[in-house]
Amino acid sequence: MSLFSPHPSAAAFLLAAVFQSDLFAGTPARPNPAATVESVVKAWDTRQNAVQCFRFSWEGVEAWDRKAVPRLSKDAAEDALPPSDLSIKTRRTFAMDAKGRIRQELHGMKWESAVKAMVPETSIGVFDGQFHRAFFPDAVLYTPKGAQRMPNAHVSDRDLRITGRFIQLLPIRLVFRPFDESAGVFDRKKLVLAEGQQVEKGFPYLAVRQAGATVRERPMPGMEVPIQQEHTVWVDPERAFVPVRYVHTRGVARTQEVEIQYSQDKKSGWIPVSWRLMLFDSNGSLVCGISTKVTESQVNQPLPETTFQVALPPGTWVHDYAKKETYILREGGKRRPVLPGEFDGTNYEQLLHSEPPARR
Repeated sequence: MSLFSPHPSAAAFLLAAVFQSDLFAGTPARPNPAATVESVVKAWDTRQNAVQCFRFSWEGVEAWDRKAVPRLSKDAAEDALPPSDLSIKTRRTFAMDAKGRIRQELHGMKWESAVKAMVPETSIGVFDGQFHRAFFPDAVLYTPKGAQRMPNAHVSDRDLRITGRFIQLLPIRLVFRPFDESAGVFDRKKLVLAEGQQVEKGFPYLAVRQAGATVRERPMPGMEVPIQQEHTVWVDPERAFVPVRYVHTRGVARTQEVEIQYSQDKKSGWIPVSWRLMLFDSNGSLVCGISTKVTESQVNQPLPETTFQVALPPGTWVHDYAKKETYILREGGKRRPVLPGEFDGTNYEQLLHSEPPARR
């Protein structure tokens, strides 16, 4: 299957299929055991504490509306957009240990407006307990002289939660790290039962809600409007309150929706085996549908130290925000410092094979 579908309706069809799918089709209704917020929190805490470490890998198909493709500005010119909606095959990995260390990987394709084509995309993000490191081995510098491969990495100690907060990791975060400081979704003190019996697609799951932070938007100059966010999650009391559906709303519009399917493991309990993730724009219109299937799962199996390390090859351009340094990595781990004003947007190769002015 092509990673970029040339057919204008291919991704749109997939978007509709993901959105209209019935996750619980054929599942008989069961009585909903009496439950409280305390019982939900206790079950989630028990699972989060019991699962000391995990590693999940999955394959997916991401169907994007052409006007909502990642990394394009909302006011991007028409000729910068892909000619049709995108259907992109991806492979992802998410690992986390008891120390809060995290690794996430992406292997797929992306739309590059500079060349108006799909190009390879690989990213590796690691949080080692102190620093967040992101590595982009497929990064390319586009200049008037042509395309030039320029792998780059970023090191930061400012927002340490970024590694574990990617939206594509949300299903695993909901199940195994609902309250975690780095990757969590909920505040256990703010959860409340939704009012009334919440029947979702004919299945009487229990709904739990949490009001999120109020954000302030500026619809026009001189006007600021408070917008309330809310998380709602449907849980199954008969399966240790695992989350089966999650919806995030911003004001009256939903922004994210997840449906998760499970398989029972004798040692690890209920394990996610597939999920569907939907993303919506500010008007509540579906712009991305992601369908995934888990290909490998490890729960409470020791993770090697290399899991939380990133090996950078020679030639990598490194932005170290923690130390306020920029340099190009050379053979043997040597560093070629890049001084302010040296890089003009086109001379990466020249800098790679030269010394900074002070050292000549």
